Amino acid sequence: MSKKKESGDLGLGEFILPIMDLFSILIMKVMDLMAVGFHLGINKYVFKKSKPNNVEKISRDLLSNTKSTLQDEALGYSLTSKKNLLGSDLNKKAHTAIVGASGSGKTVLLDALMYEDMKENKPVVYIDPKGDRKTLLNFINLCKLTWREFYIFSEYWNGEGLVS
Repeated sequence: MSKKKESGDLGLGEFILPIMDLFSILIMKVMDLMAVGFHLGINKYVFKKSKPNNVEKISRDLLSNTKSTLQDEALGYSLTSKKNLLGSDLNKKAHTAIVGASGSGKTVLLDALMYEDMKENKPVVYIDPKGDRKTLLNFINLCKLTWREFYIFSEYWNGEGLVS
C-alpha cells in the first residue's frame, strides 16, 4: 500500500518540472532569435540585401547646390548620391508624397513620372481633386504623345475622352 503525501511535502520532480518547462521555452526563444539573426546575416553579407533607409537628412550646404542634369531621361540630379536620378531608379510601388512650395515644380514632376510610366506601357490613373483644367490638358497631351487611350470622369469637362 502506498502512503499519502502530506500537504506540505513536495517531491523533487514537482519542483524541477516547471523549471525545466521554463528553461525549454527560453531555449526555443533563443533558437528563434538565432534563426532570424542567421537569416538577416545571410541576406546582408552573402546576398548583399538590406532594408533601404529611405529617410535621409539633407544638409543645408547641399540645398544651395545649383547642379542640374542635361540627360533627357533623368528626372533630376540627386544631391545626396551625386548622380542623375532616373525614373527607373524610383520605387513607384511604395507610397510617395511630393511636397513643395507654390511654383517649386510638383506638377511638373508628376507629369514626368506619368510620362515615364506611359512610355513603359504601365497603367496610369490620374486624379485631380482641384479639377485644374491646365493639368488635365497636360494629362491628355501626355496620353496623345504616348498613343494611350484615356477616359475622363468630370462634370467640368466636355471634350475628348469624356465618360458620362
